[in-house]
Amino acid sequence: MTTASSEPDIELLNTRREDFLDAFNAADIDHVISLFAPDSLYSDYAIAALDMDLIATRAYLEKIFSEAENITLSPVSISGDKHFAAAEWVLTMKFKSSGNGDNTTTENRNNQGAAQEMEMRGVSLTWYDEDGKKIVNNKDYGVIWPQA
Repeated sequence: MTTASSEPDIELLNTRREDFLDAFNAADIDHVISLFAPDSLYSDYAIAALDMDLIATRAYLEKIFSEAENITLSPVSISGDKHFAAAEWVLTMKFKSSGNGDNTTTENRNNQGAAQEMEMRGVSLTWYDEDGKKIVNNKDYGVIWPQA
């Protein structure tokens, strides 16, 4: 989905965003990580996972994809330029059940052991390198949205 905008760098913004979304939604962790600079930092303020280096970011993504299924990151809007982007998004996923009365994700347990669906809405603030290609810093802010 491409969002209409009067941003002068909208084509670059959309291309970078679509590349990230395609990789993330395919659970292609190697490709997602390839979009980050080697010395990049990633923070997820929703769970207070702050200033993770590339190794910690990979481990974080591996944990997400091992503990959840039907993960979809959908774009809402984007604004920015060659070196910075602010992107709104909606993330949906279903946490896997361990089958022993407990979800595998400590943040999303329930007492019945049934898989739990979640929708989160948020924004990513992303800074890029000099060439505007690699992510050097990303800060995600999100809130869990009530299920209807």
